[in-house]
Amino acid sequence: LGHHGVVKQLIAAGAPLDSGFQISAPVASTSVAVPDVAMNGSGRFVVSWQTFRGMFDENNVSVSVIELRARMFAADGAAIGPELVVAPDAGGNIVANDPAVAIDDDGDFVVAWQRTARVAGQNYQVLAQRYNGLGVRQGSPIVAARSSLDNLSPEIISRVDVAMDGDGDFVLAWSESRFTGLTLGGNPYFPIPLPRINSRVTSANLY
Repeated sequence: LGHHGVVKQLIAAGAPLDSGFQISAPVASTSVAVPDVAMNGSGRFVVSWQTFRGMFDENNVSVSVIELRARMFAADGAAIGPELVVAPDAGGNIVANDPAVAIDDDGDFVVAWQRTARVAGQNYQVLAQRYNGLGVRQGSPIVAARSSLDNLSPEIISRVDVAMDGDGDFVLAWSESRFTGLTLGGNPYFPIPLPRINSRVTSANLY
């Protein structure tokens, strides 16, 4: 069975305006996770989420397809255009996680996320992609930060968030944690022993 995201609109006092509606069509063997939503002063809003789909390749090997998507909605809940693929699947070792979205007064918006590379010699990144009010991608993704490539003391980026003002300026924030300890094959996903956090900071960039 396929999973789908659901949105419910509320008035300022917290009372629901509707019984909830789907933001994405159910797709077999597909899960929807980590949704985020942003609304501007006119009631227009954008929802972002991650999809995870299991499938078999041409060699009958189980693989995962992970994408980040977004969709615009009018104040009455009517969808504005189709789903947008913000970050397409980039292969099993490159994963886009934890999308966050923000919108300005004109309906322009930005989606930010963490990119994880599950292989030695790769790193974590913070990325952001702008869209105009029609849902058209504006330029290439912005790479706001990259983690250290030091395999013996890896730096992990997580908890990406974004906020945008009415004119479209936005700020990105994220957490950086550095671990110490041995790793297996230079891969921080398999520490020996379990790593300890040596330092943790929160960073931010303005755009």
